[in-house]
Amino acid sequence: MSEDVLRIEGVTQRFGGLVAVRDVNVALPRGSIVGLIGPNGAGKTTLFNAVSGFFRPSEGRIVFEGKDVTGRAPHVLARTGLVRTFQGARVFPKLSVEEGLRTAAHLPSGGASARQPVIRNVMAELGLERYRHELAGSLPSGVMRVLGIAMAPVCWLMGIPWDQAVAAGGLMGIKTILNEFIAYVELSKLPAEALDPRSRLILLYAMCGFANFGSLGIMIAGLATMAPERRDEVVSLGLKSIVSGTLATCLMGAIVGVLT
Repeated sequence: MSEDVLRIEGVTQRFGGLVAVRDVNVALPRGSIVGLIGPNGAGKTTLFNAVSGFFRPSEGRIVFEGKDVTGRAPHVLARTGLVRTFQGARVFPKLSVEEGLRTAAHLPSGGASARQPVIRNVMAELGLERYRHELAGSLPSGVMRVLGIAMAPVCWLMGIPWDQAVAAGGLMGIKTILNEFIAYVELSKLPAEALDPRSRLILLYAMCGFANFGSLGIMIAGLATMAPERRDEVVSLGLKSIVSGTLATCLMGAIVGVLT
């Protein structure tokens, strides 16, 4: 077994006359967690697309687990254990809430059975077990009302007036249970009198984040596949990541509230 789980050897990606990535050489040791940083336009996403099969490199090769996988389709690479995530998390609207968290079960070393207790615990803590079979894109309005009441104090602390806090809390609940994109769509549907312009501005910032259960499923599936020996550690961070991510965006909302 190779010491390097992934090697990127002389990869160059061209789009016509534009060279987006030039002669990249990277070796990732097995069991390591590394980051790729750089300014906008540096080619980070292009490199990820080339490695994960969304682009075929113009030059060079990708070696995963000792095998040349250059140019293989993303779904083929996923079966080998080479997967990626995207910045924008989405739900599967025709899958149930629980099924949406189990979509990585088909991946090798996915450890889906090991994650089932975590999924059940998360639903139990939020009182959503009875809705586990509801379609993710259509949670009952009563659930959203419960979420609105639960999140109302947080919205009030951000600076949203109390008479608007329940409506704002409902949107924060949608953002947490589903994702921020659906929450923004619902925000656009609210009547003008539901939230004043300042409250809407606060929510624009407070809802801008990936702390939701869709992202949690992606994080657990992706990291547990990349580093299966650290699966328990990844799983233990699941709910904490949602809480900390929500607090971070709420803090941004509160700052906006102070400044406006």
